[in-house]
Amino acid sequence: MLAHADLDLIATIARAGSVRAAGTALGAHPATLYRRLSAIERRLAGRLFHRVDGRLRPTEQGEMIVQVALEGQARLAELNRKLSGAAAAIAGTITATTTDSLAPLVFPAVAKFRAANPLVRVHVILSNEEADLARHEAEVAIRPTRSPPESLIGRRAASFGYGIYARDAGQQEWIALDRSLGAIPASRWLRERLGVAEPAIVVNSMWAAGHACAAGGGKALLPDYVARPLGLRRLEGPIPELQSEVWLLTHQDLSKTPRIHAFIASLAAMLRGAVAADGEGLAPVSAGSTLKNDS
Repeated sequence: MLAHADLDLIATIARAGSVRAAGTALGAHPATLYRRLSAIERRLAGRLFHRVDGRLRPTEQGEMIVQVALEGQARLAELNRKLSGAAAAIAGTITATTTDSLAPLVFPAVAKFRAANPLVRVHVILSNEEADLARHEAEVAIRPTRSPPESLIGRRAASFGYGIYARDAGQQEWIALDRSLGAIPASRWLRERLGVAEPAIVVNSMWAAGHACAAGGGKALLPDYVARPLGLRRLEGPIPELQSEVWLLTHQDLSKTPRIHAFIASLAAMLRGAVAADGEGLAPVSAGSTLKNDS
């Protein structure tokens, strides 16, 4: 009654919370996915999802199917990681994910790595969402964070600070971050700072906040590595409670793969100088070791 494609569709909708978001993940039009889901529900003579707080949640029957689908996807992801980890040469494709704010620093580092390793192809995914490395959505995550997951293997490239920046010292209006970044410490700090004040501009990324600030749109809370290349003036900072780090993370199954090991070591060294002011950074965790706070 169910095919593998049906399982993938149902699991993706459950994970995404909406058919539209599932369409983005699968590269398909939402109307097509609605028709496929409706056809599956007709075959099974029952609803697989119901809406709760604006998101699609599996029904009891749907949850049973989702669990089977996730088990199959987890086994396939494990197989892919082991096959990927078996490669001996520094060759093949590396899928890395990073934030848009780090992209101007990551791409030059990737280019230098590629010049030294021409047999490697690098697929870079820009997203402020956390990629699931266990599900093989990416092999390496390059992230600004103070608390990387203990389940991953990582290297700390550098530390960085935050400040309040503006193009001109007289800027009074604020550029704020929207709800999509609500979980990060900088966003929580800024909400407390603004209180009931209405921002002039609201954006959904640090990169956008930096460029809105450089255009004269107001003052913004920014990582130093975003503000420096834009020539912005620091009005306040550094802010001690927002001090953070850049980490390069991978799954344990891939940590000793030659191309992944070489990629992480190379980019950590290059990002250290690019991220940290005056070339200062924190010593990296040894490649292949579990995450530790070694400050």
